[in-house]
Amino acid sequence: MLLLKSFFRHKKTIIYLQVLCIITIILLLLNGINSFINKELDHLKHENSSLIMFSLNNHNQLLEKETEITSYNRILPLTQGRDNNIIYTPKYIELEDGSIAYESIDYSKIEWKRLIYDEENYPYILTFPASYCNVTLNDNEVILALEEDLDYRLEYKDNYLNNNIYFQYQNQKLKLKIKNIIEPKTFKYICISNNLYNNLIVNEEKYIYLINTKNYLDIEKLEDKWQDLEDNDFYSINTNIKYDTTEANDKETSLSNLSNMLRIANFISFIIFTIIAIFVIKDLISDEEKNINLLKQLGYNKTQIMKSTLINMLVLDIIILLISQIVFLILSIILNTLLDLNIQVFSIKLLFSIIVFITLFEFIFLIKPVNNKFRKE
Repeated sequence: MLLLKSFFRHKKTIIYLQVLCIITIILLLLNGINSFINKELDHLKHENSSLIMFSLNNHNQLLEKETEITSYNRILPLTQGRDNNIIYTPKYIELEDGSIAYESIDYSKIEWKRLIYDEENYPYILTFPASYCNVTLNDNEVILALEEDLDYRLEYKDNYLNNNIYFQYQNQKLKLKIKNIIEPKTFKYICISNNLYNNLIVNEEKYIYLINTKNYLDIEKLEDKWQDLEDNDFYSINTNIKYDTTEANDKETSLSNLSNMLRIANFISFIIFTIIAIFVIKDLISDEEKNINLLKQLGYNKTQIMKSTLINMLVLDIIILLISQIVFLILSIILNTLLDLNIQVFSIKLLFSIIVFITLFEFIFLIKPVNNKFRKE
C-alpha cells in the first residue's frame, strides 16, 4: 500500500495519467462516432437491399439453422404469357442499312421485360403469395410490384387495373386480373392469392428464396459464405440494392465516405496511442527501478516484485479507463442530445482491448528490470 501511495505521489505519474486519459477519450469518441455511422450505413443499406438465392436444391434446413436469418420466403418462378392490350414485347425492326432495332416503345402498355427479374440469366417473373404483399387476393387476381416511371407510366395506371394479364407456369396458362400496382423494395415481383401460390409451389422443382437478415453485414456474410454452395449453372446468391431517391443514394455515399475517414482517423489515433503508451509505460517502469531495488533489499523474490509493480500499474490503468469512460459518457450524452445522435455510451470491447494491450506491454517492459536488478547482496 505504501508503494502504491508513493507511486501516485510522483508528479510524472499524474502527468502520464492525464495524457493517457486524453488519448483514451479520443479513441473512445472516434470509435463511438464510427460505430454510430456504421450502424446508420448498415441500416440504410439493409432497408434498401434484398438477398435472393437461386438454387436447384432444397435448402430449408440450412436457412432454418442460420442465426443471421430472421425469415425467408420461397419464390415461385412464372414466365411471360401472351401479349394483349396492356402488356407486350416490342418487335424487332430491320432498318434499311440491315441493322436490327426495337420498334418505338408504346408507353401506354407495360413491357414484359419490366416484370422479368433477369432476362439473360433468370428470365422469370418472381411470384409471392398475397400474404407477402399484406393483402387478400382471389385466385384470379394479381398485384404487380413495378417501379413507377421506369417500369410503367403512372398516367396509364387506371388502364391496367382490372384488366387481365396472362402468365405461363410449366404447362399451365394463368389468366389474372390486375388488382393493383405497388412500388417494389429492390426488385420486380408479383403477388397472387395464397391458395393459387400453394397449389403451384408443390410442383416447383427450383428453389428460389428471398432471405431476410438482421442487418446488411449479415447479407454480405451469407453471400460470401454461400458463394459456392452448389456446383451448377443455375445456382447463384445475389444482393439487390436500390435507392428510391437521389437523397437516399447521396446519404449512402456521404455515410460511406465519413465511415472511411473515421476508420483512417481511428487507425492513426491508435498508432499515436500505441507510441505514447509504450513511451509512458517504459518511462514509468524506469522510474520504478528504485522501488524494485527496495523490494529486492527487503527480500522479495522476482514473482513478488513483478506482482507488486504490476498492481501499481494496473491501478493506474483502471483509473485511466474509469476517468476516460466517465468523460466519454458525458460527451456522448451531450452529442446525442444536441445533434440527435445515438452514440453507444459503453464500449466494453474497446476498453477491454486497451487494458489488455497496456497490461501486456507493462509486463514485457517489467521483465528486464526485474531480472537484471534482482540479485542477492
